[in-house]
Amino acid sequence: MTGLRFTANLHWLFTEVDFDDRFAAASAAGFRGVEFPDQWVGRTPEIAALLRASNLKQVLINTPAGAAGSPGALGWASVPGAEDNFKRSFEAALTAATTLASDFVHIRAGALAPRQSQQAALDLATERIAWAARQAEGTGVLPVLEMQNRGDMPGFAYRGIDDAVDIVHEVGSDRVQLLLDLYHLEIVDGSVLARLDELLPITAHIQIADPPSRGEPGTGVLDWASVFAMLERTGYPGWIGCEYRPSTTTAATLGWAEPYGLNGRRPSDSQRRAAMPEHMPESQTSEPLIALISGTSAAIAPAASALQSAVPGVVIWNILDDRLLKEASARGGLTPELDLRMQRLIDHAVQEGADAVLLTCSMYGTVATESDASIPVLAADESVFAETLGGRFADVLVVATLEASRADTIARLEQLAAGVESAPTLHSVVPAGSFEATGDADALLASVVAGVRNVDAKFDAVMLAQYSLAPIAADLQREISMPVLAGPQAAAADLLARLTRAD
Repeated sequence: MTGLRFTANLHWLFTEVDFDDRFAAASAAGFRGVEFPDQWVGRTPEIAALLRASNLKQVLINTPAGAAGSPGALGWASVPGAEDNFKRSFEAALTAATTLASDFVHIRAGALAPRQSQQAALDLATERIAWAARQAEGTGVLPVLEMQNRGDMPGFAYRGIDDAVDIVHEVGSDRVQLLLDLYHLEIVDGSVLARLDELLPITAHIQIADPPSRGEPGTGVLDWASVFAMLERTGYPGWIGCEYRPSTTTAATLGWAEPYGLNGRRPSDSQRRAAMPEHMPESQTSEPLIALISGTSAAIAPAASALQSAVPGVVIWNILDDRLLKEASARGGLTPELDLRMQRLIDHAVQEGADAVLLTCSMYGTVATESDASIPVLAADESVFAETLGGRFADVLVVATLEASRADTIARLEQLAAGVESAPTLHSVVPAGSFEATGDADALLASVVAGVRNVDAKFDAVMLAQYSLAPIAADLQREISMPVLAGPQAAAADLLARLTRAD
C-alpha cells in the first residue's frame, strides 16, 4: 500500500550530521518534504537554497519561541502582556513560510503564566490566533495548532486536544486547523484510533512518534498498521511528519515506512486490487467504481448526476480536498507541490480499487493527461474542450468563477486550438461574485448572466470552465439564447466509452 506522504522533521531526524546536511540526507532516504521548528530564523535564503538543492518541499515551520526560561519559551499565544511579541513572532514566520513555500505555520500556544486561569489563557490564545488567521488570508499559508502533553511540556496552555479543537471552531476551520501529533494525543487521551475519524476533518497536518519513549513506529504501544490503514481509507491528503527520536541511526529506523511508499515504491495492479478495503461491499467490486476527485463540494453533484445517468450500475467514490482550488488561486495557478498533491490523490484512488478516476477540478487537467495510472484518468474538461474546438462555433466565451481557473482553461484551450484549423476565437470572463455564490443556484445564475451580458465581444456559445457551474447550464442557456457547453455529461459519456473498451 502507498498513498501516504511523509516529511522528515530535521530537528529530530538525521542528527548524525550537521543541520544543513540533513536536507540531502532526507532526500537520499526518500523523503520529499521536510519540517522543523525555527531553524529558519535569520537564514531563510540559505534554507531556500538547501531545499532547492535537495529537491525538497518545505511543509511546516513554527513561530519562534522566546529564550529558554522566558515567559514565551513555549510560544507567545497565551502569554499575558505579550501582544507585540506574538505579532512579531507570527509575522516573521508568515514571511518565512511564504518565501519557503511552506504550507503551514504552527502557532505555538505558550505556557500558563503565574496566577493565569486556564480559561483566560485559552481566550487570549483564541483572540491572537484569530488575528494571525486574518494576516494569513490570501498567502497560501495555513496556521495550525498543536496540543502537547504537559509531561513533556510542563504548564502547556492546552490541557488536551479539545482545547485546540475549540479554538479551531471558534476561529473557523477554513482559517486555522489542527497539527495533530499522535504521540501527544495518545499520552493525553489514550485514544488515537477512537478519535482519528472525528479529528481528521479539521486536521491539516499529522506528526508521529511511538509512545511512551517517542521512538520510531514499532517501538512503543500504538497499532501503526491500523493508524495508517485508517488514514488511507479516509483519503487523508496531507503530510505525516516523522517527529520521533530514532533508536539508532535515522536511516536504520525507516523500515516501518517502506510499505507506505516512502522510497517511491509502487504496487503492481494485483497488489492494488488485493489492498482494496475489506469493508467494501462485494457489489462494489462487480460494478464500475469511479472516483471523483474534487476541490469543492459544489462540483460533486453535477459530476455524480451525469455519471449515474450515463454509466449503468456506477458506484461513486468522492474524494474531496477543499483546499486544492483555494491554494491554486492564492498561488496564481498550479505549483509543483499542488501537482504532486493531486497525483497522490489519484494514486490513492487507484490503489484502493477504483476502475476509473474523474478529476472535477478543471484547473488540474494537466495532471490527468500526464498520469501513468493503469486505469482511465479523465480531466474534467477533456470532452467539453473537444466539443468547443469541434468547428461548430466561431467565437466562444469561457466563464469561470476564479481567475486562476479562467487563465488555466484559456491557456489549455489555446494550446489545443493551435493545431485546429477551424478553432473558434476565445473570450473569457470571471463574473463578479460568482465564486462566493457557488452552491446557491439562483445567486450563481444571476451573477453569471450579468457577467456574460457585460462582455464587450461577440460570441455564439458559452463554455463553463468548472463543474461547479454546471447546475446552471440549462437555465443560463435559456437566459442568453445560445448553446452552453458544460463538462459533466461529456465526461460521463467518455468514461463509459473507455470502460467499455477496457472490458
